[in-house]
Amino acid sequence: MSDFQARLMTTPAELAEIAGAWERLRASVTTPSIEQRPAWLTVEAAVGQEVFAVGLFDGSELVALAPFVRRPRPFECKLGYRTVLSFPMRLARLCGNSFLCPADREMQEALLRAVARADIPYHAVFIEGMPQDDMLAGLVRDSPAVRGDFWTYADGGSLRQWLLKLPPSFAEYDATLGGSQRKKLRRSAEKLEAALQSPLSLERITRFEDLPRFFEEANRLVALSWQGRKLGSTVAGTRERSRTLEERTRQGWLRSYLLRGGGTAIAFVVGFQDSGTYIYSQPGYDPKWAEYSPGNVCLYRIIQDLFEHDRPEWMDFDVGDNHYKSVFSTQSRDVQNVYLMRRSAYTGLALLTHRALSGVSSGVRNGLDRLGLREKVRHILRAGGKGSGAESK
Repeated sequence: MSDFQARLMTTPAELAEIAGAWERLRASVTTPSIEQRPAWLTVEAAVGQEVFAVGLFDGSELVALAPFVRRPRPFECKLGYRTVLSFPMRLARLCGNSFLCPADREMQEALLRAVARADIPYHAVFIEGMPQDDMLAGLVRDSPAVRGDFWTYADGGSLRQWLLKLPPSFAEYDATLGGSQRKKLRRSAEKLEAALQSPLSLERITRFEDLPRFFEEANRLVALSWQGRKLGSTVAGTRERSRTLEERTRQGWLRSYLLRGGGTAIAFVVGFQDSGTYIYSQPGYDPKWAEYSPGNVCLYRIIQDLFEHDRPEWMDFDVGDNHYKSVFSTQSRDVQNVYLMRRSAYTGLALLTHRALSGVSSGVRNGLDRLGLREKVRHILRAGGKGSGAESK
């Protein structure tokens, strides 16, 4: 067995010291995540988040790394869409959905053990969107090191992540949609333009000086949606959120959009691009125009723009059961949101409560699915009984 040395790094100086080796390690990964950049942790620290990283060294060489953002987050136990109990926790959220590590089981297990035994307080490691065919997923399922230090829990079971691998040209991508879907999208755009009495235009937002105007228009649209009306959601409604978007823009990652008609924004998308991947993060539109599918019209034009300007290799729609993701993507994979809970009476109680309520909720969802009523009930709950035209991830 190789004699790896584990090191916990918590200060900006310690993280900056390994930045060069960190970037070289990241460059060796087939599909690196924007969240695994050293600058991502720098941004998180700049807006007041607690960050740390656990690294494995072979002598003086950094060979594997797990970067984290540590923050308070309630572990919510829900019955359907309603929170019944909430357990305050401090989560160590893994940046990215896997380790920065070669596909070496011994090395990954050593890194996982180092994370478990790191001298830093947290209740659970949270891995969002972990691919089920990844080596780390196999370790989470069957490693003795995991079972000895953690209770594991996959929140929501198996999820589907939707991806678009851009072909050489937009025409080739367009052909994958099929004639009926292309006709439907064109007809929606034509009807929307007729209703607006104005041609549609797509504005790409990448510059820092355009952020205040984008925030204003996107927040106006969110306020009209069910998320805004029922949950008080915004694009940049808190100082922390707006600073985070500002810092990410300074790093050159922002690639957001506004769809306009008659000079007024009717749809928006918050997105980021880095290392050949465009991340479709937060869409929304004015429900006044819902019958014309403005979200899909906007998305179709964004994809065309990706081919025409600074073309990425991938577009990541993230997880979800929204129909548009299956329509516009070209492939998908099974992922899970996984909690690795440090063993204690408190986390054990939280886990047992969550599992019990999730079992009841799953039975209700399955019953609604059999009756073909799940989507209708979800929209009724979101809209307070009146329906809604807003989109979400």
